[in-house]
Amino acid sequence: RAGRVQPGVCYRLFSKRTWNNMEENTLPEICRSALHSLVMDTKAIVGGDVFEVLDNMITPPPKEGLRRAVQSLELIGALETSTQALTPLGKHLTQMPCDPKLGKM
Repeated sequence: RAGRVQPGVCYRLFSKRTWNNMEENTLPEICRSALHSLVMDTKAIVGGDVFEVLDNMITPPPKEGLRRAVQSLELIGALETSTQALTPLGKHLTQMPCDPKLGKM
């Protein structure tokens, strides 16, 4: 917490050159990670259009990433192709603590 809430010493475990090459702010995790589980959880909890619901986030996930996640979930049978509603398999996969593609195995 040094420097954020009170004076103190900060130890960095990398070189000064590495520190200077780092970006000041990192991308939010939602922009860096797979969205399959997020889509499934959103469908299970909120329902409705995933694109509309997730567009209200402070930093919404990339639309292309959402499209790929929905297509992938349709391919494994977790979402209905026409309505994008959860299938019985999809409801089961939302209860599993793993990636939906892994849970399908």
